[in-house]
Amino acid sequence: MTRMKTSGAFFDNPSARLVKAGNRALTDIARLGMEDVRSQLTPGHGFKTGNLFKHVLGYLHPTKNLHAIIDAGEKLLGANLIYSYWVEGVSTLNKRSRFKGYRMFRNTAQWLNKKPKAVDDLFERAIREEFS
Repeated sequence: MTRMKTSGAFFDNPSARLVKAGNRALTDIARLGMEDVRSQLTPGHGFKTGNLFKHVLGYLHPTKNLHAIIDAGEKLLGANLIYSYWVEGVSTLNKRSRFKGYRMFRNTAQWLNKKPKAVDDLFERAIREEFS
C-alpha cells in the first residue's frame, strides 16, 4: 500500500555488496514504517479487534532487490485485508460515506519520503557494517 521512489547512483547500477547493504537498510526502514503505521492504529482510530494491527508488516520484496513493502496482510494472507482500504480511506465506500479514512499508510509514506534522520542512520549503519 505504501510506495517510495528511489533514484540515484546507488539504485541505478549497484554492486553486489551495495545491494546487500541496501536490502538490509530497506528491510529495517520497512520495519520502521510498519511500526509507524501500527502506532497510528489506536482504540477509536482504526483499532477495534487488533486484526489490522497484527497484519501490518514491513518486509523486503521476495523477488526484487532494493524494494521494500509495507502492507496490510498481503504477506500473510496473499492479499491485503479487504477492509484495510476502507480504514485507510482509499475504498470506493469512503466516497459515499462520511468516514474518509485515517490515512496511516499515506502518513507513513510521507514521513519516510521526508527522509528522517532514522532513515539516514539505517542506511549508514548497513553500509558501514557491509564494508567494515
